[in-house]
Amino acid sequence: MLAKFQFLLLVFTSIFFLTFYQERPLSQILRSDSVLDKITFDISATSQEGSSDPPDSLSYVSYEFCIPAKDKFLNEVKDIDPTIMFHAHSRGRIGCQTDQYLCIGTIQSSQWREILMSIAKLDYVERIDRFYGE
Repeated sequence: MLAKFQFLLLVFTSIFFLTFYQERPLSQILRSDSVLDKITFDISATSQEGSSDPPDSLSYVSYEFCIPAKDKFLNEVKDIDPTIMFHAHSRGRIGCQTDQYLCIGTIQSSQWREILMSIAKLDYVERIDRFYGE
């Protein structure tokens, strides 16, 4: 009887773990927040200093997003990160509209997570894509 109970317990435990426990990368766990859903690239592969894999790489991750083409929004983004570049007449890969500015930032400081999160929290930023310069 005890062996049967142990077997059923083992089966139940296995089913439970197969059903509810799934190993997920850090980026998927973090993406459960709606603000993080705006970030469409995997930030878990980025080092604390902002470089991409491998860890000793000098290649920094860049990203792009669109904002309404008004000074109020431009100044708000500049307050978050004065190094972000703005382009009034470029759509970028992200596809900014004619009434939007293309914004390009680089993850190149130890505060990059805070900067990226602050940008993602802005209501008028719909998404943030990885930027691949051409």
